[in-house]
Amino acid sequence: MNRKIPSLLTILALLLIGAPSEGSPKGNEVRLCKIEVPHNLQDASFTLAYRFETTRQGKLIHITKIRNDFLPDAPFHACMAQWRLPSVSGQGVAEFSRTPTEGWTEIHISGRGFDQTFSYH
Repeated sequence: MNRKIPSLLTILALLLIGAPSEGSPKGNEVRLCKIEVPHNLQDASFTLAYRFETTRQGKLIHITKIRNDFLPDAPFHACMAQWRLPSVSGQGVAEFSRTPTEGWTEIHISGRGFDQTFSYH
């Protein structure tokens, strides 16, 4: 009986360690950057979008604006340059969403092999 307990615990531990959480494949890193919004835009809702490519190691390169008519691009580039997305194969898109009542709400990232939303709240 004593031999069965450690082996069952070992199997359970291996199953838990080996199974990445759904939508969060191993090795992906996304930091939720709090990008400042000017006072005159505090009452606005908007979604900004950027296209990017990934290296084999998941580093984001060639970050280009798709939609951002309100804010400077540099803070978004700096934020995304910190991410690692080895699960994205080739090109991807990141959409930053904001509302007046909640501020930044989420970042939705999609690409071949990846589709996940990261919530600020």
